[in-house]
Amino acid sequence: MKPNDHNPSVEHLVACVPLDVGDTLRIVDPHQVLVHVAQGRVWITEERAPDDVMLGAGRWFRLARPGAAVVEALAPAVLVLTSPRAVHYAREFVTTSRPPLSVARQHPRARERDALSGLRGRYPEWLLGLVRPTGGTS
Repeated sequence: MKPNDHNPSVEHLVACVPLDVGDTLRIVDPHQVLVHVAQGRVWITEERAPDDVMLGAGRWFRLARPGAAVVEALAPAVLVLTSPRAVHYAREFVTTSRPPLSVARQHPRARERDALSGLRGRYPEWLLGLVRPTGGTS
C-alpha cells in the first residue's frame, strides 16, 4: 500500500473532550468523524438531518452530513472523537459552556466536577492526558 492510500479500517484519534451538563461541542463540516461516548449521555443534531440522536456511555455515532453538527451533554460526558482521516477531518471544533447553576439548584451528583473520574483505569493515562477542558479549532 502506498503511504497516501486511504485505509478505511484505520481510525485516527482527533480529540478527547469532556463536557459538563449543558456544554456543547460544535463541529463544522465533519468528514466521517466518529463520536464515541466514553462516559455520560449526549444529544447529537446534524444540519439538515431528519432526526436527532441520543447516545449513552459506550455508544457511538458517525457524523456524515456536511454543515454543522452539535453535541450537547445531557449528563457529564467524555467524548472520544476519531476519523478515518489523519488531517482535514473537520473545518472547526468549538466547545461552549453553560454558566454553572448555583450550588443550591444543582443535583447532588452534578456537583462532581471531575468528568474523567469514571474513566481512570479503563483508558490509558496518556489518552486521558489529551483531554482539554476548553475547546479550540483544528
